[in-house]
Amino acid sequence: MRVTDLDLDLLRCFVTVVESGGFTQASKRLHLTQSAITLKVKRLEDLLQRRLFLRTSKPLELTAEGEVVMGYAFRFLELNQEMVQRITKPPETETVRLGTVQHFGYHFLPIWLSEFCKAWPNVRLVTDMGMTSELFKGLEEDRFDLIVAAPGYTALSEYKMASMIQERHLQRETLIWVQAENSKIDPGKDPLPLVMFGPLCRFRPICLDTLRKAGRAWEIVYDGGSLSVFLPCKRP
Repeated sequence: MRVTDLDLDLLRCFVTVVESGGFTQASKRLHLTQSAITLKVKRLEDLLQRRLFLRTSKPLELTAEGEVVMGYAFRFLELNQEMVQRITKPPETETVRLGTVQHFGYHFLPIWLSEFCKAWPNVRLVTDMGMTSELFKGLEEDRFDLIVAAPGYTALSEYKMASMIQERHLQRETLIWVQAENSKIDPGKDPLPLVMFGPLCRFRPICLDTLRKAGRAWEIVYDGGSLSVFLPCKRP
């Protein structure tokens, strides 16, 4: 019996559909039409002679065979990357310029840098932190190769390179209201005193709009320029 040879391009397309949560989102990440994505997945199913997705399921759900293929697909793609990197060893150290929003930088950046250096020992990583708007502007001005920023930036359409951006979702966060444990402020009394980032912060209009819809009055008593001014410090 002849063993079927799988196309890595088909596997990569399949993995992207699963990670993106749908064919439409995968088409945007891979810069292909949705019909092209559908044909690639159909081709993979024809090669394996198995259905990989439950067609009537919303959101997208894998069949039992699809779960098996997903596990192997990661291994295939990782081995392919490992082999290519080992054979094509770059003669010189390459540099990647990374920009990240500040609230990621203090907590996650050290972990990311450690993992990155292990996976890519020949790449020199230069990092900087800033607001989402500043990071997108730096991307347009070619000061960054890669940025970690908040999604849904409303001014993104102002940038010439907006249509060229390749996005990948990293994690989802929940916005919450916080108050100092020993604060004497009554959160139910107006005007509500607020400590916030400056006008460039994309969460600021979300916060104020929420208060406006709730019929609350507020007063911004402090504008912070960076996350470091909000971090707790020990008094001598």
